[in-house]
Amino acid sequence: MRKIKDVLRLKLQAGLSHERIATCLNISKGVVARTDVLLLDDWGMAAMDAQTRADLLEIIDDRAATKATIITSQLPIEHWHAWVGDATIADAMLDRLMQRHHRFTLTGESLRQRPKTAKHEKNPDPS
Repeated sequence: MRKIKDVLRLKLQAGLSHERIATCLNISKGVVARTDVLLLDDWGMAAMDAQTRADLLEIIDDRAATKATIITSQLPIEHWHAWVGDATIADAMLDRLMQRHHRFTLTGESLRQRPKTAKHEKNPDPS
């Protein structure tokens, strides 16, 4: 699992090709396609260049209808076209992702924004 995380980090952040990543991590180029569950966390947090768009479409296309892909995002689906930056590629990605999907919309307050409770000291100062 660690290697998949490294592959996606290198792919999306450093913009390296599949061949270069495979060489760096000593894995085959098809490792992402063969992974049973791929998690794309914080989808839409960073801008994509043309090469990243093409590579992400290739990954999604390879997995479509055969392997599970989980996407977590705070970006509403209706804004994905603008984020992807190319309407044709965005349509292709969404078409493949939405073929067989389950959508969960979480509501309520963020757990990250809850006030932290003060920890009690073991030996409080009596004065």
